[in-house]
Amino acid sequence: MTPRYPVLLLAIVWRAVCLVFLLRVQGVSPQDVLKKIPPAGERRPFNPVTELVGYTDFMRGLFRLNYLERSLILFYFLRLWGVDVQFHLGVRQLENRLRWHAWLTQNGSLVFERPSIGPAFTEFLVWPEYQVPP
Repeated sequence: MTPRYPVLLLAIVWRAVCLVFLLRVQGVSPQDVLKKIPPAGERRPFNPVTELVGYTDFMRGLFRLNYLERSLILFYFLRLWGVDVQFHLGVRQLENRLRWHAWLTQNGSLVFERPSIGPAFTEFLVWPEYQVPP
């Protein structure tokens, strides 16, 4: 893989390593991580979203990131670039086990996810909080 934006790839690798350390080693909650991400500001002209998603999915395979970590990385960079997205964490029961999933939305629509994801899970965390579902 020859990255089109090598600095972006390195930034994603660094964020992935930091997130894995915070979540898996330090035991920091996802909500505490979300509180440290600044709100979306003015939209920046440089925002290679296609590359961001591709690099993050590449990192997901390399570091065995789960969807929580993938969604937090995407959330961080999209907010940094001025894209106003919301982070969701949900749970559902499948074969007598609880399964969870994390995903992003923008203006109520799923971002970088299959359309069936949202309705299949019961949300228990939405960030920013002002976008809590009814």
